[in-house]
Amino acid sequence: KTNVKNLIEGLGSSDTDQWIGRKITASPNQTPLGLAVSLWLIALDPQSDSDHPLPIDWTTRCFEERDWWDPDYRLFSHYDIREQALDWSTYVAHGPDRHPGCSAWAIVEPLLRMQGDSRISIVLSQLAGSADSSGASQAEQIPAAAAIERGRIAALLHAFIVSAPSEGDSIRPIT
Repeated sequence: KTNVKNLIEGLGSSDTDQWIGRKITASPNQTPLGLAVSLWLIALDPQSDSDHPLPIDWTTRCFEERDWWDPDYRLFSHYDIREQALDWSTYVAHGPDRHPGCSAWAIVEPLLRMQGDSRISIVLSQLAGSADSSGASQAEQIPAAAAIERGRIAALLHAFIVSAPSEGDSIRPIT
């Protein structure tokens, strides 16, 4: 019960600040890597389909930025945050240039933990077919631990794709 409480408090803290903005693309305060890592909070949120408002601390100075969000609309639910995250994931899945400094692997794994939305299948299909998801290029040198981690996530992604229906609404990447 404590872990769920900590997760919900985490969603209502600074990581959620990234998802309640007006813009889907990352701003200087919202790096693609930061957004990708915060997908874990959403993936692990037991109330992600809930319209229950998040306990957001609105006293933070960044909330005064009218370019980022409407200060008159200060009610965000778990569902609202999940929707913003899935919209962003769909946006960045179209190419590595939309998530600079962030490997597709950082986006893939938390999405594999989410369910119940067709966008997840679309995003995973797009990321599975991208150059970043196919592994490191021959010229790219990565640490052994990173290569093992990529292999682990690639196996999870492969299992997800193989388990998808093969007819009609298949999520298999187009090659």
